[in-house]
Amino acid sequence: MKKFLALMLVIAMATMMFACGGETDETTNPTDATETTETTETTETTETTDTTEPAETTETTDATETTETTETTETTETTTPPETDEYEENLVAHWNFEENDNGILVDVSGNGNDGTITGTPTIVDGLDGNAFSFTALGQHIEVERDDSLGFSADESFSLVATFQWDGRALDNWPCIINNGLMLSSDSYKYYGFWINHSNNIPQFGISNATATGTRNIAPSNYTLDSNWHTFAMVQDGEAGTLTFYIDGIEVGAVEAINASTEANLFIAYNGNSGNQGQFSGIIDDIQIYDCALSETYIESISEV
Repeated sequence: MKKFLALMLVIAMATMMFACGGETDETTNPTDATETTETTETTETTETTDTTEPAETTETTDATETTETTETTETTETTTPPETDEYEENLVAHWNFEENDNGILVDVSGNGNDGTITGTPTIVDGLDGNAFSFTALGQHIEVERDDSLGFSADESFSLVATFQWDGRALDNWPCIINNGLMLSSDSYKYYGFWINHSNNIPQFGISNATATGTRNIAPSNYTLDSNWHTFAMVQDGEAGTLTFYIDGIEVGAVEAINASTEANLFIAYNGNSGNQGQFSGIIDDIQIYDCALSETYIESISEV
């Protein structure tokens, strides 16, 4: 039994040797063969696709608030005043008490009828710009006689004066304006405005038919107060009438007069000796025209 087992073992070993290829002369010496493992450095280029999502672009709508401005054109109805005064070319003298220089009151009509200031009237505020305040005896203005300031009975003319009487009488019959009356030289071809200080009734002084004495026209039932007033006398040479107005209202009418003056013109004074007829109050404006002003125009320039 043991011999059988031994035989079987020998057979098995021989079989194994045969299966392994048997004898070979080629011996591979693993020591001589240095296995070089070539390491190819592979740099892995990772293509980076920029996947960075761009910053979210917020579309900024310019937040400049556009306020729609509706341009409102304000339509102001403009009343265009006339280029010139309706009767400006007819002015022969105009004293507005705005222009005075070295004792001279300037005639702003440009016709040279300037007046010499006597005494010391005070410059004050009037209805329209400056005015003169007369407060003492001897304060007045004198304008030398000029043919342009006198008118015959067949010529038209107008006299307008705006004033404020203070109610006093520094002398008898306060005079606002007198053109041509001079008692000392028997000069009676005149026109002007006075106040009867005894009863406060205004007087429209004019030459009489023969020009040999004084003549006064007084409106009935009218007494003068200390408010602003506008007096006017308008002679229409063609119609042969002389009409009187107080504050734009007709107060009387007479026949045309001969006022071809032979003496000087005085403002705030009667023009006679002894300071006779000194006016006390404020005079704002005096105008003389070589035409007959219309009633409508008289109303428009009058202070009521």
